[in-house]
Amino acid sequence: ADLLEAQRISFARIGSRRAGAGFALTMDDERAARIATEHLIALGHTRIGFIAGLPDYELSAWRTDGWRAAMAAAGLADDLLT
Repeated sequence: ADLLEAQRISFARIGSRRAGAGFALTMDDERAARIATEHLIALGHTRIGFIAGLPDYELSAWRTDGWRAAMAAAGLADDLLT
């Protein structure tokens, strides 16, 4: 990012809301994780694990929040987080 900025090359930072060089793009990862989990629930699954990314990657928390929201709405346990 520093090199791109120094060369005045435009670039996007995908998945970050933090201030910084370039412009930030997000894709509603929380909603995407919720929709995917709701789909599995609609298929009859009741034990749906979730593999979260690294804790310092913002998208991981957003996706986990979406999964947890869908599980809670369905009255399912959300203790399958790894």
